[in-house]
Amino acid sequence: MATIGSQLKKARQQAQLTINDVYLKTKISPDTISTLEDDGLMAKASSLYIKSFLKKYALYLGLDDKAILRQYSDAFCTTPQNTSQDIIRPPRKASTVVRVKTEYIKGLLRRFLWITLLVLIAVFIIRSAALIMSSFARLKSVRGEQQAIRHKTKSAPKRSLPVPPDPPSEAGLKEVVLSIPKNEKLNLVVSLNDDVWTEVKRDGEIVFKGILKKDTVKQWQADDHFEFWTGNACAMEFTLNGFNIGNPGRGVKKGIIIDRNGMRK
Repeated sequence: MATIGSQLKKARQQAQLTINDVYLKTKISPDTISTLEDDGLMAKASSLYIKSFLKKYALYLGLDDKAILRQYSDAFCTTPQNTSQDIIRPPRKASTVVRVKTEYIKGLLRRFLWITLLVLIAVFIIRSAALIMSSFARLKSVRGEQQAIRHKTKSAPKRSLPVPPDPPSEAGLKEVVLSIPKNEKLNLVVSLNDDVWTEVKRDGEIVFKGILKKDTVKQWQADDHFEFWTGNACAMEFTLNGFNIGNPGRGVKKGIIIDRNGMRK
């Protein structure tokens, strides 16, 4: 009768499988497969250890695993063996066991890395969503403030100017004369009908420097005066403490002063 190893090897070769093919499917190490096919492991290792490999290998090759195990028992298990000893005492050459443990540890490490990656991706998505929601909330708040300023400006009663201003010349400054009490803070509202670069100083301190967008409404308060530099004066409309004082003219304007007495240069 053919040996167990020769039967396994013949079945593998008939199936046109390499030892590596068997390893990939059964996770039995190549060294163990070669040793089984050479009948070199049968009498050296624990019977429980050998039977588990024989059954898995025989089933994979489509052989009768029960017949293989009977042949192994008849040939190598002639005396009773202590099952507990088989479990406690591994074979002297434990390279195969080490390989199995190494593969198991590698599998755990791969799972840990995948879980860590998924957690990091989830954290990134949550933070990105939070930033987007925060940006939308800030934008909504700014728009609400601008609408409130527009509504307040439109609904506030217009105060008549003491002295009607002369219309501005082609490039001149429209000077407006007012007389606002000293105990009243200066409340300036600026409406834009076009994009404008401007620099705004409040009581000598710069509070804005940059581009104001079209259809924007900005509001500032001061104790004494405002100073404006602008690149497009006619696109700006000023309202000071309820008085509509118009715009400072056309083109580039520097050092426009707005205080309790009105608008001047």
